[in-house]
This record gives sequence, structure tokens and C-alpha cells, in this order.
Amino acid sequence: MTLAKNENGSVKENETEIAISQQPYIDGPADEKPIYRALGIDQEGNEYEVKWEVVDYWQALEDESEMCDWDSPAEVEAI
Repeated sequence: MTLAKNENGSVKENETEIAISQQPYIDGPADEKPIYRALGIDQEGNEYEVKWEVVDYWQALEDESEMCDWDSPAEVEAI
């Protein structure tokens, strides 16, 4: 978990820290507002899919780091 957290950061969901275990990637149809997804893992080894919604002005952005509020995922789902 520590290596993943150091490389990709982490989010909190219901007091559980989830280390993002892969680089978030953009997903969705080309003609619709996309989302970002990534897998994550907690201290007990439970795995999660984490989803972020892009900001409303996403089409005007060039810097991908500004596309989402990375500290506040739209959804965290145990898998």
C-alpha cells in the first residue's frame, strides 16, 4: 500500500484510506463528459475502483492534473 500511495496518492472513504494503485485513466464515450477511474487498495488488502468526475470546464483545460478534484472522488466501490 505504501508504494502505491507514494506513487499515485490516496483518498479517504468512510475513514478508510485507500491507496491509488494505478495512474488514473480517462474513460467514457468521446462525445460525452468523461470520468477518471483507477484501482485502489486499503491496509487490509481490500480492492476498490475509484471514480472521479471531471470539472465542468474540462474541455478548456490542458493540464490533466486540474481535470478533477482528486481528493474527492465521485464514487469508491469495493470490488
